[in-house]
Amino acid sequence: MTDTTTHAPPPGAAESPYVPRIAELAVVEALTEREKYYRVRLRGGGRFDYLPGQFVQVWLYGYGEVPISICSSPTRVADGFEMCVRQVGRVTGALHRLQADQNGRLTDCNCIIPTAQNYANIEADMRELVPRILDRSQDEITLMLEELVRAYDPCISCSTHLLNVRFV
Repeated sequence: MTDTTTHAPPPGAAESPYVPRIAELAVVEALTEREKYYRVRLRGGGRFDYLPGQFVQVWLYGYGEVPISICSSPTRVADGFEMCVRQVGRVTGALHRLQADQNGRLTDCNCIIPTAQNYANIEADMRELVPRILDRSQDEITLMLEELVRAYDPCISCSTHLLNVRFV
């Protein structure tokens, strides 16, 4: 049996800045009718290193992503960052509508999750594809199944670890 589960990097290895990190809203304060202050902390703790002037790519599932400047000092906020966001578009509008409790957990939001509607089709396509590719190597089979999942949603296989191929 071959396990193709993604494993954590070895101790001391640099963490990739391209891997999304889950965060929680620690503080949300309305500054004006169209601007809000957000104090964001990384779920599970850990340090978030950045330089003054850098930005974060904020992604809200079902709405998209947007670059937002970090407004805090990296020496003042170690486990996250602060940002001030003006409501100007689809993503920032969705961000402004989010409501969180005192623990940073969302308590009210409007999520549009099209990927969930595709699970039956993904499974059906896998059932059709697998018999056709059984003569290939395990690495090729795994890659082809991952490509099939990404054809429905390019982020799902990474963000949710939807696919775990096991050979028996």
